[in-house]
Amino acid sequence: MIKVPSFLVVGAPKAGTSSLYQYLQKHPDIYLPDQKELHYWSSAALAENTSGPGDQYSLLNVVTTWRYYCRQYKAAALEKQLGDVSPSYLYFYNRVIPELKRQLPAVKIIIMLRDPIERAYSNYRHQQRLTYEPLSFAEALDCELKRSYAGYSDFWRYAAHSQYFLPCDAYVKAFGVANVHFITFEELKDNPSDVMSNVFSFLDVDENFRPDNLDKIYNSGGRFKESLLMRFLLRPSRFKSYFYNSLNEEWIQAYRSLKLKFTASQKLPIPEIPCEVRAQLTDLFRDDVEALSSKYDVNVKLWSGYDGK
Repeated sequence: MIKVPSFLVVGAPKAGTSSLYQYLQKHPDIYLPDQKELHYWSSAALAENTSGPGDQYSLLNVVTTWRYYCRQYKAAALEKQLGDVSPSYLYFYNRVIPELKRQLPAVKIIIMLRDPIERAYSNYRHQQRLTYEPLSFAEALDCELKRSYAGYSDFWRYAAHSQYFLPCDAYVKAFGVANVHFITFEELKDNPSDVMSNVFSFLDVDENFRPDNLDKIYNSGGRFKESLLMRFLLRPSRFKSYFYNSLNEEWIQAYRSLKLKFTASQKLPIPEIPCEVRAQLTDLFRDDVEALSSKYDVNVKLWSGYDGK
């Protein structure tokens, strides 16, 4: 019998899905592949735009065939729910949803969102941290459309990835409101126990289970001292991909632990978003945020500049 996911975490990128993946993985009734992001359902779309710095490397671990995708779930045993956490599925909703309806029509959808301004800035800081992004935040936002036309990957579309309403609305219309669950980065950070209890209830597994790692935040990003070693650790590469895939789970955990400790020692303060840029983005996202809040009751009260309903 072929095992396939019963739920997807579809995004958004830089909204806390790494922490959510780690918490979900702790539940005894939930199975997640060792590779957090498979991107199978968006693989064709991702491969169409790879002209930006580092874009080619971002495709190294993308799963492109149905056979290999199903292999990610062969080790699942008695778990009730199998999941796929791939943040690109939200942005590429118009490509992903028809395929899901055809092959996984009963799948449940979890959508994790974040203050759109902070998410866009975190996205920008990610590219800057990898030394791919040479522009200021304001300049990069102005160049977003130009880069898109030049064939840069979607990950360079900092503002576009923070416009949530259309993709969220599409998922709800496709799968029904009862099969789509919204959470926010801010809620998970402030009250992880209650948020995870609601997620477990949505997935029909024991909602009273408490992961023992809720005090940890994963892939938190940040700003780091520049060095060749930091560049090697942070940037993806073919060598690192092959090396990582050759390790067993024990060595993978040891590598992650050492990397986390070293990068934590290299952190620097993150510059504030310029006031004029924040004001510009607040206006840009206002209608989108208000639509999310009013139609789907997404809690936006912790998002800067937005009061909710």
